Amino acid sequence: MRDKDKDYPEEFLKALKELEEEGIIKKHKDKMAKYHVAYSINNELFVKTINAKNEDEVEDRAIKKFKITNDDIRSVIREENED
Repeated sequence: MRDKDKDYPEEFLKALKELEEEGIIKKHKDKMAKYHVAYSINNELFVKTINAKNEDEVEDRAIKKFKITNDDIRSVIREENED
């Protein structure tokens, strides 16, 4: 249990977990986010933005979309929200 969960009643946390398991609500980690992927082809550096759920998905999408290999990817950075 996370420290911030200690402030909530046990019944609330149990109900929340059941709703997550049933797919009625989703955890924050399942949300799409903007990522910047930097990759190189023939010693030229490119930076593109990709919407994905996590860094692994970004890499998979970049490999397919830009016809590159995993070795071509230099960095994957998640864009921070100001919300």
